[in-house]
Amino acid sequence: MLHNYFRTTFRHLVRHKGFTLINLLGLTLGMACSLFIYLWVHDEVSTDRFHENTDRLFRVMVRGQLGDQEIQVSRYTQYPLEAALEKDFPEIEHVVSRTWEFDELFREGDQMFKKKGLYASAEFFEVFTFPLIKGDPEQALSDPSYGTVSEDLATTLFGADWRSRDDLLGKTIHYRQDDSFTLMGIFAQPPAQSSMQFDFVLPIVNFAKDRGEIDHWGNFNYQQYALVAPGTNLADLNEKIAPTISRYHAHVRNNPNIRSDVFLYPLEDMHLYGSFENGEVSGGRIEHVRIFSVVAILVLLLACINFMNLATAKSARRAREIGVRKAIGASRRSLISQFMGESLLLTMLSAAVALALISLLLPAFNAMTSKSLSLPFDQPVFWVIVIVLVGLTALLAGLYPAFFLSSFKVTTIFRGSLKFGLKGVVLRKGLVMVQFTLSLLMIIATLVVHWQTRYMQQQQLGIDKEQVLSFSIGEIKDEQHETLRNQLLQQEGVSKVTFVSENPISIWSSTNDPNWEGMQPEDRHSFRILTTDDQFLDAMQVSLALGRNFDPALSNDTLNYIINEAAARIMGFEDPIGKQLEFWGQKGQIIGMVKDFHLQSLHESIAPLIIRYYPNDAVKALAKIDTKSMRSAVAGIEQLYHQYNPDNLFEYQFLDDAYQRMYSNEETIGQLSNTFAILAIVIACLGLIGLASYAAARRTKEIGIRKVLGASVRSILWLLSQDFLQLVLIALVVAIPIANYLLADWLATYPYRIDLSWWLFALPGILVILLALLVVSGQSYRTARTNPTNALRAE
Repeated sequence: MLHNYFRTTFRHLVRHKGFTLINLLGLTLGMACSLFIYLWVHDEVSTDRFHENTDRLFRVMVRGQLGDQEIQVSRYTQYPLEAALEKDFPEIEHVVSRTWEFDELFREGDQMFKKKGLYASAEFFEVFTFPLIKGDPEQALSDPSYGTVSEDLATTLFGADWRSRDDLLGKTIHYRQDDSFTLMGIFAQPPAQSSMQFDFVLPIVNFAKDRGEIDHWGNFNYQQYALVAPGTNLADLNEKIAPTISRYHAHVRNNPNIRSDVFLYPLEDMHLYGSFENGEVSGGRIEHVRIFSVVAILVLLLACINFMNLATAKSARRAREIGVRKAIGASRRSLISQFMGESLLLTMLSAAVALALISLLLPAFNAMTSKSLSLPFDQPVFWVIVIVLVGLTALLAGLYPAFFLSSFKVTTIFRGSLKFGLKGVVLRKGLVMVQFTLSLLMIIATLVVHWQTRYMQQQQLGIDKEQVLSFSIGEIKDEQHETLRNQLLQQEGVSKVTFVSENPISIWSSTNDPNWEGMQPEDRHSFRILTTDDQFLDAMQVSLALGRNFDPALSNDTLNYIINEAAARIMGFEDPIGKQLEFWGQKGQIIGMVKDFHLQSLHESIAPLIIRYYPNDAVKALAKIDTKSMRSAVAGIEQLYHQYNPDNLFEYQFLDDAYQRMYSNEETIGQLSNTFAILAIVIACLGLIGLASYAAARRTKEIGIRKVLGASVRSILWLLSQDFLQLVLIALVVAIPIANYLLADWLATYPYRIDLSWWLFALPGILVILLALLVVSGQSYRTARTNPTNALRAE
């Protein structure tokens, strides 16, 4: 019997090639889309969950509040907090501090190259699961002179055969200008699922000593992680450790307007639930995971709807087959099994094609998402996922058609009085409307994401970022700044040069130290800090609203400050010029106020800013370059750089490129949205092709009579198209309010955003209507052009 069912199923699929191809293509696209999203989602939810002690690893964080301001959550902490937590709380086994990842220059013979790494506490390799291929985790960072490198860096330093050598540990590795460390470990490359990616780890005690932060509680410059004892109650521990900073930091303890509470947050949740609002978790990348998980379900649902629609639409063609089977004794259960078998066979074939398609397109998908995903054929869990996906798809696509087709009565079939009534027609139309509603929602959402991203990238920042080259000036002496500036200005194409402490479109340095004239204790606020020279305002086209610029002829201008309008509002000054400002122990005056410019991406509101005049503390150069002389200018600057830094690599970036990279997340989400929206509309149109073809075939004789009576091809096209166009229009009416509600809520998370204009809804609607009209008309045109004698010959 099974052989008979299989043969019948195969014959049916081959006989109806058009419907089979449409279903196969739709299910293939739907399953490929679902599996692509599964790979992406699995990678997202796996981040930082590979450590052996993941369930006991927590990020040390701080809830800070100044007066009545909103509670801010800081991921950065003070270095001495590590020792305090380990000493005061036996529930905490270890606290590991680390720096951010940064580039360091390495030397091997005549070669120089930069690698990204970090400084960390001695217990780093004991707490985190980054296995050492060579070396002892307890000893690798136990001395300030020790260090470790990754297997990739080891290959660069010692060659591809380093694993077979026993003389590597104890070797001296040279880095920076004249620093070195003793190699005590080689670790396996961090997996792609690690939020920390690095090629070397050095003892953090050196870093903290150089910055004078061993016992300093004022600077939040470190990321810290706690390994707690098994069975520890997190809520109770957080309550106990909350006042730790107040206990050790006199300024916080003596100022009732400052809140600084320590708490632990699960490391495994940081990647997905890393956003906080007013001190509480407000989401994070989990929102993207949820959205694309829903998208995967919806796209697969569209493909299943196609299968259901086409299977029921062509049911009349299978009526006699069903009648004969029932007449010779086939039960309804056996017929349901046969039709479900057809669905399963087609779904399995689609899954095989989908896996082949994913293998082919995965490199492009990785480039789009900046990931290193692969099909895990060697993992049983993956095959379980595929089998479950195939089973659910076959069940969802085939269940209704199986019950519908098997319900036909033998007497009705052979009398030729088989009627489908309005119920089946209404269901098919309803499913078509659902398809286009979902497709329209995805297209509208994609368009809004695109325009929001474009808006942020093209927004006027209040500062000139175009054709501005940024590079570190390296190890130059204080008195050489002006010499370097003059030499840079002599390079072809370089028109302006200024020195800054960090890129002005991405200012992160901050402090709550400033005191100003008339300040009340509850007025304390966090300010961003930029250190620069007297050329900054002119070079970067920052507008001065009040007062004057710094003057190098006035030696006491190093005690004076320029603020932005946001800072003036915080301080309560309409005219801040001449007001006293004490900052980092130095008393001075506010001599100027610049108009607000964006200090970061448009994800953040403009923060209050204080500009300091300390040119010798500025470590970056910004050079405005003429577009026509770009190549020669960069070459000249590089040659000049090597005169001051002969043993260093010249690295640079353009500010406009750096600004665009701030929106890489939106770019990725936008590209994914584009891809899935196109897939959705393609699948919907595939179903429309099948239904339009079927509808035209059923009305062949009617069309023949109409043509005999004088109907034109145009009128027949409209007759066959209007039902489908009505469904698309209804879908548009349903989709618009839903899209408006969801997208307005999403845009509300951006301080600077586009308005939901009418054309953002009208344009996708017009596009889908034209596409549907094109698809239906194409199928209907052939029927409308047929010779009516052929259609009426059987009559």
